Parts: sequence; structure tokens; C-alpha cells
Amino acid sequence: MAIMMVAMLSVAVTSCGDDDDDDDKGSGGSSQGVSFVGKWNVVSMVKGETTENYTAPYDYILFTKDTFTYYEYSSSKGTWHEDGIGRYHMDGTIVVYDGGDWGAMEVASYDGRDTLVIIVQGDNGKTRRYTLKRAE
Repeated sequence: MAIMMVAMLSVAVTSCGDDDDDDDKGSGGSSQGVSFVGKWNVVSMVKGETTENYTAPYDYILFTKDTFTYYEYSSSKGTWHEDGIGRYHMDGTIVVYDGGDWGAMEVASYDGRDTLVIIVQGDNGKTRRYTLKRAE
């Protein structure tokens, strides 16, 4: 499943909050300072017409200030294993992929708090839409 995430190039970040109060935040408005740092549980994945809802223990993505790693849960072993890692940097409101195992990924929505939706295109050209919830 997470192997499909191996062909990602860049992440575009769009603020989904109320932008009416952006007067003193510069040209980037509330999108500036967007941070994904932390652990994000994968709660659902849509592939074609099929939706797969995840339950605990969740696969998850761990974002640091310049890396992100996908961890997949193995129910047969009862453990997580690393299933893709990448490096990135912020360029305004765009997260730019700097190398690693991942390719193109687009942020479809981000509420600025605890819900992140990403669209991933795999090396086979097929896309998947992941809904992530910030882990507590």
C-alpha cells in the first residue's frame, strides 16, 4: 500500500482556514508558517472507487522539519516498519521534495490543526487519496 508513495515529487500546501484576517501576515497570509511536524495517523485511503478506512493501530507518517517517513503496521508481526522516507523544505506555501523514496504528493486540504488530506501518485500512474489525523 505505502509502496505507491514511492514516486512523489513535491507537496503543494494550501491554507484552508479563514483568510479574512491576513492583513498583518504579509503576502503569504495564514499559509506562512504552515507546519506538518509531528505524527499523522492514516485514517483512510481512497484508490479509484474503493475507500479503505483504517482502525488502530494506524499506519502513520512522521514529519520532522525536513524529512517525512511512512510507517506501515504489520498485523502479523504486531510492529511498524519504515516504508518510505523523503526530504523536503518549505518554499513559501510549497513543500519542495528534496529526494528520497517518495515522488509527487499534493496537499488537497489542511485545516491548519489536525486534519491533512494528501493525494499521491504512484510510479504506476495511479493515485491514492489519504486522510491523515494528527496523532495525540
